Amino acid sequence: MENKNSTKTLITVSAVIFFCLLVCALVINLIKYANVTTKEKQLQAKLNELNAIVERNDEEIAYKSTDEYIEKYVRDYMNMIGKDEIAFTGK
Repeated sequence: MENKNSTKTLITVSAVIFFCLLVCALVINLIKYANVTTKEKQLQAKLNELNAIVERNDEEIAYKSTDEYIEKYVRDYMNMIGKDEIAFTGK
């Protein structure tokens, strides 16, 4: 009888300890999940920001590849003139 009681007690204590370990593991995993979720939101916000920058840069590259921009740049910074044009300079 005493052997049965000690076996029951051992099984009960083992089950309680196992349950406590499971609860601890669950809490730890929930904390890790919350941290990962927060980090994911931060990274998604950063990705959106970087995508917006890339889009602006693509638009700028497309504009700077046009003949209109090249002609304006050459006129403004290299003092070049087009065909059949006369350059006037002040005194």
